[in-house]
Amino acid sequence: MDNEDIGQVLEKLSDLLGSKPSSNLAVFWDVENVTPSSESLFLDAFMEFLQSHGRPVLLQAFADWGNQTFKKLSEKLSENSFQLIHTPNARRGKNSSDISLIAFGIETALKFPWVETFVIVSGDSDFRPFVQSLRRSGKKVVIVCDTKVSDSTLLAMADEFQDYKQLVADYTNVYEDDKEESEQNIETAYQTLKDAVASLNAENKLATYSETKVRMLILDPQFNEKAFKFKKFSEFVRSAEKNGYVKLVSEQGQIQIHLAKNYTEPKYKSVLLKAINEAEPKKGEWVDASIVGTKIRPKDYGFSQLKKLLLHAENLNYIETKAENMALYVRIPQK
Repeated sequence: MDNEDIGQVLEKLSDLLGSKPSSNLAVFWDVENVTPSSESLFLDAFMEFLQSHGRPVLLQAFADWGNQTFKKLSEKLSENSFQLIHTPNARRGKNSSDISLIAFGIETALKFPWVETFVIVSGDSDFRPFVQSLRRSGKKVVIVCDTKVSDSTLLAMADEFQDYKQLVADYTNVYEDDKEESEQNIETAYQTLKDAVASLNAENKLATYSETKVRMLILDPQFNEKAFKFKKFSEFVRSAEKNGYVKLVSEQGQIQIHLAKNYTEPKYKSVLLKAINEAEPKKGEWVDASIVGTKIRPKDYGFSQLKKLLLHAENLNYIETKAENMALYVRIPQK
């Protein structure tokens, strides 16, 4: 029985059971690009994330497994049915994991056509051609990475991307003074647009439509211009321009987004930093986010949860966060 016959049998079996098959997904993890500590909550949160997207049928993690740094992590990955692909960097060079991951990924796409979703745990720009190839083949591509240090073009090419820090934060227990969901409003979205442009400017990057949309999704993963009745992101930006938030300028043969007036930082910044300082931490000491949550109301600043506000602040380099023992901690970065 060949691979195509196996796929047809699986579909017929699902029909007989009277249920629509969930999406089959394959996971390819570049461990050296995304390396959570073995004690972190990431793996538990990640497995839950995968199950929400479909049925994992192939789990592979690529690293130099002879490196003692990965010993505990490798044990946890094996417990969760990951196949550990050894890529000895000392002999093959820095990109050996990338090459192996791409080779296994292409083989999977060709041999197992019923795998519809490819989850790549990496933000490395070297995977752009691989993602392009998967998209041309009709596959859905999901990127999981540290968005602060990932290639924005790679993120723009994917069907979906997820900051791994957000997965961990969602898995923690953080006191919320007010759990009522706040509705997205256009003014908050305009402010996030300004934050995104200012952030790109600070990194000397051009604020094109594509770069700015990716940066907005990093700052606010729930942002969707269609929630405000705009069919395209460019329509949302033009609306922001009409309302005086930004201005559009044609430079270097493309449209760039500039701040229309002097940029003002998010209103929550001073309140958040004051709340952290009031806990009187020693230099470099972490503060339980639940303590901060008693002194700031996220929905006053357009956020439905404290965790979302904290992620926004971290991506603007106002704070740092870490998850430990089901709790989320914050601190002001040390200069």
